[in-house]
Amino acid sequence: MNRDHTLLITVGTTGFDDLIAEVCSEGVVRELVKQGFDSIIVQYGSSKSVYSEAIFEKYNMHVTSKDYYASLDPLFSQVRLVIGHAGAGTILDTLRHQIPLIVVVNEKLMGNHQHEIADAMEESNYLIKATPASLLAKLQHFPSTTLSTYPEAHPELFVEYLNKEMRFV
Repeated sequence: MNRDHTLLITVGTTGFDDLIAEVCSEGVVRELVKQGFDSIIVQYGSSKSVYSEAIFEKYNMHVTSKDYYASLDPLFSQVRLVIGHAGAGTILDTLRHQIPLIVVVNEKLMGNHQHEIADAMEESNYLIKATPASLLAKLQHFPSTTLSTYPEAHPELFVEYLNKEMRFV
Protein backbone atom coordinates (compact mmCIF):
# COMPACT_ATOMS: atom_id res chain seq x y z
CA MET A 1 0.00 0.00 0.00
CA ASN A 2 1.22 3.46 -0.91
CA ARG A 3 0.62 5.98 1.89
CA ASP A 4 -0.32 8.72 -0.60
CA HIS A 5 -3.14 6.56 -1.93
CA THR A 6 -4.47 5.11 1.34
CA LEU A 7 -7.03 6.35 3.83
CA LEU A 8 -8.29 5.13 7.18
CA ILE A 9 -11.93 5.05 8.23
CA THR A 10 -12.55 4.56 11.95
CA VAL A 11 -15.65 4.51 14.12
CA GLY A 12 -13.77 4.01 17.38
CA THR A 13 -14.63 1.35 19.92
CA THR A 14 -18.37 1.25 19.28
CA GLY A 15 -20.37 1.49 16.08
CA PHE A 16 -21.47 4.32 13.84
CA ASP A 17 -23.80 2.87 11.23
CA ASP A 18 -24.47 6.19 9.49
CA LEU A 19 -20.76 6.85 8.95
CA ILE A 20 -20.04 3.35 7.65
CA ALA A 21 -23.10 3.46 5.37
CA GLU A 22 -22.02 6.82 3.94
CA VAL A 23 -18.42 5.73 3.41
CA CYS A 24 -19.75 2.68 1.54
CA SER A 25 -21.93 4.85 -0.71
CA GLU A 26 -21.31 5.18 -4.43
CA GLY A 27 -20.79 8.96 -4.27
CA VAL A 28 -18.17 8.87 -1.53
CA VAL A 29 -16.23 5.98 -3.07
CA ARG A 30 -16.28 7.64 -6.49
CA GLU A 31 -14.88 10.84 -4.91
CA LEU A 32 -12.16 8.91 -3.09
CA VAL A 33 -11.06 7.29 -6.35
CA LYS A 34 -11.16 10.70 -8.08
CA GLN A 35 -8.77 12.00 -5.41
CA GLY A 36 -6.33 9.17 -6.07
CA PHE A 37 -7.15 6.81 -3.23
CA ASP A 38 -6.84 3.16 -4.20
CA SER A 39 -6.47 1.57 -0.74
CA ILE A 40 -8.70 1.86 2.27
CA ILE A 41 -8.43 0.60 5.84
CA VAL A 42 -11.82 0.35 7.52
CA GLN A 43 -12.29 -0.11 11.26
CA TYR A 44 -16.05 -0.64 11.44
CA GLY A 45 -16.62 -1.48 15.13
CA SER A 46 -20.06 -2.95 15.72
CA SER A 47 -21.33 -1.56 12.39
CA LYS A 48 -20.57 -4.73 10.45
CA SER A 49 -24.20 -5.12 9.38
CA VAL A 50 -24.02 -1.96 7.23
CA TYR A 51 -20.43 -2.46 6.06
CA SER A 52 -19.82 -3.83 2.57
CA GLU A 53 -16.55 -4.29 0.71
CA ALA A 54 -18.39 -4.76 -2.60
CA ILE A 55 -18.46 -1.04 -3.40
CA PHE A 56 -14.69 -0.72 -2.88
CA GLU A 57 -14.03 -3.80 -4.97
CA LYS A 58 -16.24 -2.36 -7.73
CA TYR A 59 -13.76 0.53 -7.97
CA ASN A 60 -10.71 -1.78 -7.68
CA MET A 61 -9.73 -0.42 -4.28
CA HIS A 62 -7.58 -2.58 -2.02
CA VAL A 63 -9.49 -3.05 1.25
CA THR A 64 -8.34 -4.03 4.71
CA SER A 65 -11.12 -4.18 7.27
CA LYS A 66 -11.46 -5.17 10.89
CA ASP A 67 -13.96 -4.60 13.65
CA TYR A 68 -11.44 -3.24 16.15
CA TYR A 69 -7.77 -2.31 16.43
CA ALA A 70 -6.20 -2.12 19.90
CA SER A 71 -4.26 0.89 18.63
CA LEU A 72 -4.44 2.91 15.44
CA ASP A 73 -0.86 4.12 15.87
CA PRO A 74 0.69 1.53 13.51
CA LEU A 75 -1.84 2.50 10.83
CA PHE A 76 -1.11 6.22 10.86
CA SER A 77 2.18 5.79 9.00
CA GLN A 78 0.28 4.06 6.18
CA VAL A 79 -2.36 6.71 5.42
CA ARG A 80 -2.74 10.18 3.89
CA LEU A 81 -6.18 10.91 5.33
CA VAL A 82 -8.36 9.76 8.23
CA ILE A 83 -12.14 9.93 8.21
CA GLY A 84 -13.41 9.10 11.67
CA HIS A 85 -15.95 9.62 14.36
CA ALA A 86 -15.57 12.75 16.46
CA GLY A 87 -14.37 11.08 19.65
CA ALA A 88 -11.61 12.90 21.53
CA GLY A 89 -9.22 9.93 21.38
CA THR A 90 -9.47 9.56 17.62
CA ILE A 91 -9.11 13.30 17.10
CA LEU A 92 -6.05 13.72 19.31
CA ASP A 93 -4.31 10.54 18.13
CA THR A 94 -4.74 11.51 14.48
CA LEU A 95 -3.69 15.13 14.92
CA ARG A 96 -0.62 14.17 16.96
CA HIS A 97 0.49 12.14 13.94
CA GLN A 98 0.02 15.21 11.71
CA ILE A 99 -2.51 13.50 9.44
CA PRO A 100 -5.41 15.42 7.87
CA LEU A 101 -8.69 14.49 9.53
CA ILE A 102 -12.33 14.70 8.57
CA VAL A 103 -14.41 14.02 11.68
CA VAL A 104 -17.98 12.90 11.32
CA VAL A 105 -20.22 13.77 14.24
CA ASN A 106 -22.71 11.15 15.36
CA GLU A 107 -25.84 13.24 15.70
CA LYS A 108 -27.75 10.40 17.35
CA LEU A 109 -25.73 10.55 20.58
CA MET A 110 -27.42 12.03 23.63
CA GLY A 111 -25.68 15.05 25.20
CA ASN A 112 -23.49 15.18 22.16
CA HIS A 113 -20.01 16.23 23.28
CA GLN A 114 -18.71 15.36 19.81
CA HIS A 115 -20.12 18.60 18.39
CA GLU A 116 -18.28 20.64 21.02
CA ILE A 117 -14.83 19.15 20.45
CA ALA A 118 -15.28 19.03 16.66
CA ASP A 119 -16.44 22.67 16.58
CA ALA A 120 -13.49 23.83 18.69
CA MET A 121 -10.95 21.92 16.61
CA GLU A 122 -12.50 23.09 13.34
CA GLU A 123 -12.47 26.72 14.55
CA SER A 124 -8.73 26.31 15.17
CA ASN A 125 -8.45 24.88 11.62
CA TYR A 126 -7.04 21.54 12.80
CA LEU A 127 -9.68 19.38 11.11
CA ILE A 128 -12.76 19.33 8.91
CA LYS A 129 -16.08 18.65 10.64
CA ALA A 130 -18.86 16.78 8.86
CA THR A 131 -22.05 14.89 9.47
CA PRO A 132 -22.90 11.73 7.56
CA ALA A 133 -25.10 13.83 5.25
CA SER A 134 -22.36 16.40 4.55
CA LEU A 135 -19.41 14.00 4.25
CA LEU A 136 -19.38 13.89 0.45
CA ALA A 137 -19.41 17.69 0.16
CA LYS A 138 -16.63 18.05 2.75
CA LEU A 139 -14.61 15.37 0.99
CA GLN A 140 -15.00 17.19 -2.32
CA HIS A 141 -13.52 20.35 -0.75
CA PHE A 142 -10.72 18.48 1.03
CA PRO A 143 -8.07 18.82 -1.72
CA SER A 144 -8.29 22.62 -1.63
CA THR A 145 -8.27 22.83 2.18
CA THR A 146 -5.14 23.76 4.11
CA LEU A 147 -5.30 22.70 7.74
CA SER A 148 -3.15 24.05 10.56
CA THR A 149 -0.54 21.82 12.15
CA TYR A 150 -1.59 20.59 15.57
CA PRO A 151 0.98 21.70 18.18
CA GLU A 152 3.31 19.14 19.64
CA ALA A 153 2.51 18.07 23.20
CA HIS A 154 4.90 19.04 26.00
CA PRO A 155 3.77 17.04 29.06
CA GLU A 156 6.93 17.98 30.94
CA LEU A 157 5.60 21.55 31.23
CA PHE A 158 2.64 20.36 33.29
CA VAL A 159 4.90 18.29 35.55
CA GLU A 160 7.20 21.29 35.97
CA TYR A 161 4.25 23.55 36.81
CA LEU A 162 2.78 21.02 39.25
CA ASN A 163 6.13 20.50 40.99
CA LYS A 164 6.52 24.25 41.36
CA GLU A 165 2.97 24.75 42.70
CA MET A 166 3.33 21.86 45.15
CA ARG A 167 6.77 23.16 46.13
CA PHE A 168 8.46 19.87 45.28
CA VAL A 169 11.34 21.79 43.73
